[in-house]
Amino acid sequence: MNETQTTKKKSKVWILPVAVLLVLAIAAGVYANWGKIKALISPADTVTYTLTINVKGETVKELELKTEKTVSLLDAMKENLKVVENGGFVTAIEGHEQNPDASEYWTYTVNGEMLMVGAADYYPANGDKIIFSLDVISF
Repeated sequence: MNETQTTKKKSKVWILPVAVLLVLAIAAGVYANWGKIKALISPADTVTYTLTINVKGETVKELELKTEKTVSLLDAMKENLKVVENGGFVTAIEGHEQNPDASEYWTYTVNGEMLMVGAADYYPANGDKIIFSLDVISF
């Protein structure tokens, strides 16, 4: 092998490690910022809505939530509040528990309409106004 071939071979040795490091740096940057990148690429996949928590007629908390369309109301609540649930139905929020003996139960409305599905099965739409209320319910 002559001197020119040896020099070319030595100069090519650094290319592979540098390329690998460059790919890893790009991958790390994408991974670290995936939430922001995803929101920029597909903003239609997110919804923004308000969630109000009322206990016996008084508002105790109001939140504006922005989630992916595939996140159920219950999952969004669990991420942002202290929630206890049973079978997809909320039984306590922020320490306020329903009391079946006193006929106090959590119910919720979406845009003024009471839904007959648990929060685990409801996927909020953009602009929804959701109100969870702990009140006496008479059957």
